[in-house]
Amino acid sequence: TSKRYDLAYLYISDSGCVPLEPLMDRDLPLAHKVFTIGNPAGMKYTVTSGIVSGYHEHKDVEYIQTDAAINPGNSGGPLIDEEGRLLGVNSMILLDTEGIGFALPAALVVEDYQENREYIEKLLETHEFKHWMSSISSYMSDEENQELEQQIDLAAANCAKEFEDEQWGVALEECQFAADYEHAHSQYLLAKLYFERDDDVREDIAIGLLEKAALNGSAEALYLLAGFRRDGEFVEKNIELSTEMYSESCEKLFYKSCEQLAYYYRKRHDWDNVRKYLEKAIDSGSVVAYYSLGLLYRLGYGVEIDKEKSFELNRKAAMLGANRAQHFIAWQYYEGNGVDKKYQEAYKWLVVSEVDEQDYYDDWDTDVPGNLRFYLYNMLSDRERQDQVEKARVLIEEITANLEAHKSKYSHFASEIPDIAAVEKSKEANSQEDEATVEKMEEKNQPGSDAPPESDDSADKDKIEVL
Repeated sequence: TSKRYDLAYLYISDSGCVPLEPLMDRDLPLAHKVFTIGNPAGMKYTVTSGIVSGYHEHKDVEYIQTDAAINPGNSGGPLIDEEGRLLGVNSMILLDTEGIGFALPAALVVEDYQENREYIEKLLETHEFKHWMSSISSYMSDEENQELEQQIDLAAANCAKEFEDEQWGVALEECQFAADYEHAHSQYLLAKLYFERDDDVREDIAIGLLEKAALNGSAEALYLLAGFRRDGEFVEKNIELSTEMYSESCEKLFYKSCEQLAYYYRKRHDWDNVRKYLEKAIDSGSVVAYYSLGLLYRLGYGVEIDKEKSFELNRKAAMLGANRAQHFIAWQYYEGNGVDKKYQEAYKWLVVSEVDEQDYYDDWDTDVPGNLRFYLYNMLSDRERQDQVEKARVLIEEITANLEAHKSKYSHFASEIPDIAAVEKSKEANSQEDEATVEKMEEKNQPGSDAPPESDDSADKDKIEVL
């Protein structure tokens, strides 16, 4: 490292790397077009553009000031012009501002290197080095490297298992070992452990680990960092960077990031992109995205209204355990929207949807399910209701199997779907308990009038907020 500047020198042994030509002129004209290249927060090969805004002296060093975006991960990267000449090395930004970054001029970098060249060359001759960002060491035998890789893999597996089992002390040790060797998922889990410590120092360490994990390819780390950038939590708020990070995470098939992008474009009424990212979310394993896409076809947002297709998409979500979709199917069967009106089918799906009531969402219109329970209960005979309870039990078994198959298919599957344990409970219940549940429905959320509920398209329009 440089003794004078915040600068580190890297030795690259690979051939075929063409160096950039440094521009030794330290008096660049203002408004000179410039570009930065780097990996901000794991966004590989990111290029931003701007101009030379001026010059700023800091600790007796005159830096190039630019409005080209410089973010964590750009530091140490080049500042170049349109001819590909190296103007400087991106070094720092002015906190709590946007568009004020600084680069160390190339002339000073070359000058510093020449002063340290003899020392650097002596180090290269007398020291052995590990490969950069790799657990493989050039001075270790193949057998030693293989043993180390096995240790890392074992520690990473233990890290994930102990984290899932909430054995935090053991998980911390295993995750730290694997994270030290640049294991991306272990770095991500270790960051989450540090966030639990709840102090500023630990939070800084956690953010650093997330940035490393993102750089090493963790889609989950990108997702968390994107959320922090969106909300300005722990880091400076930057919606543009947040969207880029969600996009890269979505490309890595992390469905939650795809859902966030759909929501982002929904706020801007960009329905083509809403549909695009909902479809990507579905391809990545999202269940709720089926439901949200179904609402687009139901309401005609960016597509022609197709209530039959809306029903089919909603049914796919329901058959994978999404309670909101199951409830909505009950409503569709009740009002005959996109499907033939069938009150017994509506009652069956209502029973299924209430296996795990904890999965209800705040944006639901609670008056509608309350009315629906009351009227369906009174429209059907005791025998009809009991028959549908039995059919609901069989359907729950099918949904449970679908859910297990879905979880094994998608590696980034998370807890957006109800807990299987809650579904299993319903299979063990006897008919007397089921009937008690049905009786409870009648008492819950009694309607304010005797008129049956009617379809309310305005309520549907509010539900699009779940995207």
